[in-house]
Amino acid sequence: MPVSGLRSKLFSTIDSREPFVWFVQLLACVLLACLVWLCRSFLELFGAGGAIRQEIFLDISNDAPFSAWALIRYFHLGEHQDLILKISYAIAILSCCLAFLRPKDWRCVTLLFFAFVFIKATMMGAVYGMYEFIHIGLFYCMIWSFTTIGWVCRKGISGDRMARLVGFAFQIHLAIAYCSSGLAKGIGTQWQNGEALWRSIYRSDSAGTRLFDFSFVHNWPWLLQIGCLSVVAFEFIYPLAFYRRFRGVIVSGLIAMHLGIMIGFGLWLFGATMIILNMFFYAQARRLDAQKDADGSLWKAIGLVACNDRELVDASTA
Repeated sequence: MPVSGLRSKLFSTIDSREPFVWFVQLLACVLLACLVWLCRSFLELFGAGGAIRQEIFLDISNDAPFSAWALIRYFHLGEHQDLILKISYAIAILSCCLAFLRPKDWRCVTLLFFAFVFIKATMMGAVYGMYEFIHIGLFYCMIWSFTTIGWVCRKGISGDRMARLVGFAFQIHLAIAYCSSGLAKGIGTQWQNGEALWRSIYRSDSAGTRLFDFSFVHNWPWLLQIGCLSVVAFEFIYPLAFYRRFRGVIVSGLIAMHLGIMIGFGLWLFGATMIILNMFFYAQARRLDAQKDADGSLWKAIGLVACNDRELVDASTA
């Protein structure tokens, strides 16, 4: 099978007219899995008698004013800390279920976003990386959900047009995140000589359950170096994924990389989150390409310019 045909088959299931719908649902599923996993021991870590010292909570409340820690600090609720955390987790789990069942309801998606932000700090030391990218994804999902409210239609702006614009903003955000990450890694010697990959394979303090032991690769240091340079290259050139010619290769490479992170490092939630973000990037890009072919203009495709005269008239007379 030709490479182009294989890529088309790989992404056929994520090509949708409304990518935000399944994007909300998948993010809710990953966040729900994270919350269920943390429920086993979050009080042992973050409770009043937990392992995390209260001084750390003070720092968290300064950096995250909208969080459980800030509520506990500002209203002197330290004696009710365990109860507040239990209620916060229960609301977050409930919001995941509601957002999965009603992904187009702006109230459910907004509740999910703020419930996550409220307990986000409990994930920082327990789940590597995924909490920041879940935050990014849920933010754009929340903005998209507002396009389903009636006032948007009354202003003469179609929900589909706003969805394309919000999705394009997300694509830019993700491309900047990947490109800056690749640039930062590229200037570090540990990513040039393969040390970074070896340390990630060898260390266990930030990893989860691994399916395989890859420690044998120390016999081939050149393989580690190629792996590191490949990661740097794919991340740095991620903005080229906006072009059809390079998109399939770049997104496929990043998805393969995150699958390797899941299997090799045991970072299942982080890998799943990043794969979902890349799937949405690809689906949104396909949607914009189809709209651009129909309208003949990139600005119309992303929603910055109305697609037809009727939209312009409705918007000016509203």
